[in-house]
Amino acid sequence: MMDMKWIETFLVAAKHENFRKTSELLFLSQPTVTAHIKHLERELGISFFKRSGRHVYLTEAGRRFVPHAEKLVESYYDGVQTLESFKQGFQRKITVAVAPYIASAILPRFLSSFLHKYPKIEVMINVVKSMEISGELESGRADVGLSRMPVSHAICKSILQDSVILAAPPSSENESLFSLFHQHRLLINNHPFYWEEILPSIQQAYKGVKTMVVNQVEITKRFIEEGLGMSFLPFSVVEGEVKEGKIDAVPFSIFPLPVSNIYVAYRRETEDVLTFIDTLQQFINGVD
Repeated sequence: MMDMKWIETFLVAAKHENFRKTSELLFLSQPTVTAHIKHLERELGISFFKRSGRHVYLTEAGRRFVPHAEKLVESYYDGVQTLESFKQGFQRKITVAVAPYIASAILPRFLSSFLHKYPKIEVMINVVKSMEISGELESGRADVGLSRMPVSHAICKSILQDSVILAAPPSSENESLFSLFHQHRLLINNHPFYWEEILPSIQQAYKGVKTMVVNQVEITKRFIEEGLGMSFLPFSVVEGEVKEGKIDAVPFSIFPLPVSNIYVAYRRETEDVLTFIDTLQQFINGVD
């Protein structure tokens, strides 16, 4: 009977074509690696490696078997996870691909409520960049996407419109905008959608403004708190820090600021997907 460990060993050996390295990566002895490969070859009646001195090379049969072996391993562990979920009392599963900011700012409070309301649904969270969510949905690795930019090749709608504010270090609210833009660097590119619109207008209005690329929202907030710069951020991102006096929301009227949207996207309209989206929309709208 075929052992899944033989196939896992085969895949690592096929990738590196080196039994010694395979043994190191799998924490197995080299004779054990050799035995796994021989068992698999004997079971299937074909050679996957040819040996030349101390070197091994994949045969044509080995190359052809690699994608099938990968599917076997993936299917096996999917099955193991499904059984483990069943043992824990879960009856359904939903995988959510979510942008980092949404994962840290919104999901914790929402998931606490959702899991309490739907204890039989297992939620898997995959944190990826907004621009990668379309691929996650298209490949089937995710059922739902939560993004800060529109998602292509999917059913996509905005579930939250958030005003954008100028977030500056504490005690900045009485400073003039001219002074602020010459005192502080502008921390940019922390949002995937609106900086191409904002930045040229700022550079035209405030000649010589210095910028710093900080592509993570949480890091941007920390930099602002420490006086390292200021940025245009969705209000929900800094609402807590503004209330605590750690960040100032500076009035800005030089030009209209855009809104920041949170989008939900999906490709298959299943019962669990619609339940998740409807519950999330109610949570955002403040409906219990």
